[in-house]
Amino acid sequence: MNAIPKEEYGRFKSESRILLRLLSVEVDKHNKEYPDWSNVGVLLHLRHDLKRLLADMRLKPGSDEVETGKEIEREISVLSNKKVMTEDADFNVLYIPENGDGIREGYYSMNGIVELLRKHKKAPDKIQFIADMLEE
Repeated sequence: MNAIPKEEYGRFKSESRILLRLLSVEVDKHNKEYPDWSNVGVLLHLRHDLKRLLADMRLKPGSDEVETGKEIEREISVLSNKKVMTEDADFNVLYIPENGDGIREGYYSMNGIVELLRKHKKAPDKIQFIADMLEE
């Protein structure tokens, strides 16, 4: 794969975020029209393709594709049960990547972030890490 210039990569990331928000708006529109079965089929294909894309983005050399898929399903379950998936999901969910700060990797709701802050209130390095994640 050829390298692309940093500014172009940044533009691709920004456009991808915009496309995901637009997809979210379309999904919400179609959900209001349920039970139009053609929309259900589109939604199922979209869900499958997005899960596949996310798994492909997360796969690292030597990682297990099946386990990656299971982790995505667990995250979907957690986020669905906590009801943090709103129109402004970007503001309600924080992803903490694998790190050396002792904070578990995964998705955190706003309440989860508050719990992390309280738990690590005497650890400035961990608070700084969480703040950096919120800032990105």
